[in-house]
Amino acid sequence: MTNIVAWIAVAVLVGMAAALVTQRVPIRDRWNNLPPSVKKAAKPLMWAIVTSIVLTVLAYYAAGAFFHVDHLSLAPEKVFSFIDAVLAGIVAFALLGAFTFLASVRRPEEEALDDRIAFLYSARREDGHEFNKYLKEQVMLLGACVTNGKFKYEYVEISADGKFLRTIATMSMCIVNTMKHDTYRQTMPLKISIPATAGVIGTLGKVFYVQTRSRDGDGNYGDRVELLPNVCLLTASSNEYRTDIELEIPPAGELTYEYMFEGWEPASRPDFSGANRFIERAELEFVNSTTQIIHVDPTSDESRPSITIDRSVVLNPGESSNVTITALPPSKVVAMAVSVHNSNA
Repeated sequence: MTNIVAWIAVAVLVGMAAALVTQRVPIRDRWNNLPPSVKKAAKPLMWAIVTSIVLTVLAYYAAGAFFHVDHLSLAPEKVFSFIDAVLAGIVAFALLGAFTFLASVRRPEEEALDDRIAFLYSARREDGHEFNKYLKEQVMLLGACVTNGKFKYEYVEISADGKFLRTIATMSMCIVNTMKHDTYRQTMPLKISIPATAGVIGTLGKVFYVQTRSRDGDGNYGDRVELLPNVCLLTASSNEYRTDIELEIPPAGELTYEYMFEGWEPASRPDFSGANRFIERAELEFVNSTTQIIHVDPTSDESRPSITIDRSVVLNPGESSNVTITALPPSKVVAMAVSVHNSNA
């Protein structure tokens, strides 16, 4: 009976080893993912098993040499008896160690984000629910980036004194969820405001649309979501538009959000381009639809850390120009100042 149990144990252990070898995750990575306490216990266990086998073999041959037993190592029945004795002695420890190893192996990429955060940040904290909630919000911000952000500014009209421009701005950003197994969720505020001191009585500007559209990791697009059913007028008494965009991006998916507005702004006021997340590639487009020359120059603002580009843009009537910036962090923006020059001068 012991012989049968031992061979069954060997088959189970060989099957476990084959399953581990055929997994995509290397054995070394599995070992590295083990908790420190399991690693600390597993090493002595494995050494004990190896040592017991070696000592048993040595004792077997020593006994044979001491008692002058001929052909001790060659007799088949003696060999099987030896295997039976060895396996019967270590099978319990081997199975216990194997099942402990398999049960304790963690695959973080398959666990929920809450569990991973609780596992990583659990030292010396008995109850870290609120802190884990905060960490999840911060990790979510890092879990998505803008692969391509487009900022288009079209200057369509200039006031008689040349101090104000009517600008149409179109913003489009593709946010990619870099997490493989977690849905990216965030409430993103959006604010569009036109200075009430623009010197224009009545309508200062308009918000034409705010919309989103998601795509899952398999390339399937969802429905376009319109967040602004009607055009929103910005006036001197109500010169600000606010809304919250609920981002819900499937694992390895993406979401594109766009909005478009126009307004009268002082020519001296910089245009800020950026986002509250990392932008891999930002494309700024400037279009002059007026009859005068427009200069777009890099500038800075003490209230907002800025990235300075290395060139200015001169737009003759009807011309457009593009500026591309890579690796724009969420802590900085691109600030551009607009000035009007009389084409007849």
